[in-house]
Amino acid sequence: MPYTKKAIATRRRIVENAANLIFSQGYTRTKLEQVLLAANVQKGNFYYYFESKDDLGLAVIREFGRSKVLEWLESIIRDEADPWDNITELVSQIAQSPEVLKGHGNPVSNLALELSGVSDDFRREIDGVVNAVIDVFSDQFDKLRQASRLEPGSDPRELASFLFCLVEGAMMHYKVTRNTEMLRSNLQHGMRIIRNTLQKVNQN
Repeated sequence: MPYTKKAIATRRRIVENAANLIFSQGYTRTKLEQVLLAANVQKGNFYYYFESKDDLGLAVIREFGRSKVLEWLESIIRDEADPWDNITELVSQIAQSPEVLKGHGNPVSNLALELSGVSDDFRREIDGVVNAVIDVFSDQFDKLRQASRLEPGSDPRELASFLFCLVEGAMMHYKVTRNTEMLRSNLQHGMRIIRNTLQKVNQN
């Protein structure tokens, strides 16, 4: 059923307010009443747009989370910059974001841990966001491949996936230790492994 402009705006307001709450405090801790209060919407009106809280949660990930994450990541990339510099800056910005340094962790990772076992629908939506993030890294590794700066046969996406796991693991470790020096050291060691491989290629 098509929505009026007013209805579209109301639905958008619900999703955006829900996103702010979910990404800041988690899905489970976010109560529907909080969303309704923040969006200034009555419960009866809410069910005009969504069947349930889970339906809203899926909409948040699908319509808000993915686009915002990609928008932020792509704002870091400079087209004229060396691909490796872009990769390094992406890692730095992700791992040193305010949410991470406050000990809250990466919002996308938090949702992945919280929701991937709830239902296949949630798992698929989160997987889509994670794959989109990996794609951003993969594009930069592919530019390195095109410039003959990767070993023959290297898969840019496999490297991107490895780097994603490295960053996420380092942030998870920081979340429990709150040791910024260890976070920096873990990331530096991981990045050095990849960079050394690139340097060896350049020396051949």
